[in-house]
Amino acid sequence: TLYSVTCDMMLPDKNGREVLEAIRSFPNGNKLTVIAVTSVTPENPQQKFVDELGFDGFLAKPIDANTFVEQVVEFTENKKKSS
Repeated sequence: TLYSVTCDMMLPDKNGREVLEAIRSFPNGNKLTVIAVTSVTPENPQQKFVDELGFDGFLAKPIDANTFVEQVVEFTENKKKSS
């Protein structure tokens, strides 16, 4: 079972928002935790990625391999609590 997806915001053919919209359009797409991954971090990333764009969390590049799993688990648990 798939619980979370990391989505790069700057893909060659689509941007992260387009990918998020496609994921959300699938049955049960709203149940997935979708995490934005970006190398360009705006001044207030929580507001931009979560509140404005609808992602469940965000990770800034470079990704820290030591904390990656914990961060994904945290975003996924928060999603489950809010659903």
